Amino acid sequence: MVLVEGGAPSAGNRRTTHAEVRLRVEPGSVLHFGYGIEALGETDRRVLFKLSVRTTDTTSLLFRDILSVNKEDTDLWHEAQVTLDGLEGDVTLVFTSRGQGDGVGGRARAHFSAPIVVTAGRRPALPNLIMVSLDTLRSDRLGIYGYTRPTSPNMDRLFSTEGLVIEHALSEATDTLRGHASMFTGLNPSTALAPASGRRAPFIHTWALRFTDILRSTGYRTAAFTENAWVQGYLGFATGFESFI
Repeated sequence: MVLVEGGAPSAGNRRTTHAEVRLRVEPGSVLHFGYGIEALGETDRRVLFKLSVRTTDTTSLLFRDILSVNKEDTDLWHEAQVTLDGLEGDVTLVFTSRGQGDGVGGRARAHFSAPIVVTAGRRPALPNLIMVSLDTLRSDRLGIYGYTRPTSPNMDRLFSTEGLVIEHALSEATDTLRGHASMFTGLNPSTALAPASGRRAPFIHTWALRFTDILRSTGYRTAAFTENAWVQGYLGFATGFESFI
């Protein structure tokens, strides 16, 4: 989930954007979050990222970094963690982004990922979960479905000893966006997706509960890695992921 979108929208403009998160800090807590900038057009800009904590008595700076973006390095993403020792109790985290200098060319958009606080606990470790989506893959070209050529040796080896192979499955849609929207939400695509408007593509409604939201709420660390143009963060798939790359 993107908490902050900001940066320097035009030359000479030092736009500041911030978001606040209120939470209770337990002893031994560590805050994890991501931050980065996205170039909108050919540009050369810098963005200041800050994280402060506000209590009933004081405001303290916890984190500070400046990222630069130019036409050679247009997308930057970083992971950070900050210990919250000495801040036990109710606090407010303030995430701030601010454009630095005049810059040249287009705009730069600043992003913070949704923060997560990790606290040592006694609950048994959760099992690891991996979801692999292979777009436009025919089942009749996989060894686990009887294909004779060695097109999927690793999958064949895994499912020859354990796991479950589904022989008959129905999809809610025939295209990538709608099919994945249904998989992520459990809803019919026409319900999960807001309709296209002008040049904007359909996207998952902000109110739709995704399975990644459920995983985060039960203590999972979540990350996604995709190169599919129809499974991108701006289409609503980033919600619930700590990191979406």
